[in-house]
Amino acid sequence: MALVRRASLLQYFYTRRQLQAPFDQLKAASEQARLLDRDLRRQDASRYAARHGHRVDTGGLVGHLDLDLTGSETLWPYLHLGQWLGVGKNASMGFGCYELLSL
Repeated sequence: MALVRRASLLQYFYTRRQLQAPFDQLKAASEQARLLDRDLRRQDASRYAARHGHRVDTGGLVGHLDLDLTGSETLWPYLHLGQWLGVGKNASMGFGCYELLSL
């Protein structure tokens, strides 16, 4: 749902129009997704924060998730768009990217 909120905010910011989406249906669809497999590991990273005057830890997770999205077809446009939007903490600094693969 963070991805849907981000798409909604960007649309409003650039067009001054509210996103006309069935948010309740999208939330229900996102809750139906099942995790099939995962291979995640923590990757440490840091960046220089001028405000703090020193390096700040900004690590996160890298790897892959296999999801069963059967019945969640309404999410596909947002998942597809999210490959370029980025989501989550520090998305504005290049984090939060993912690649969608359909098997």
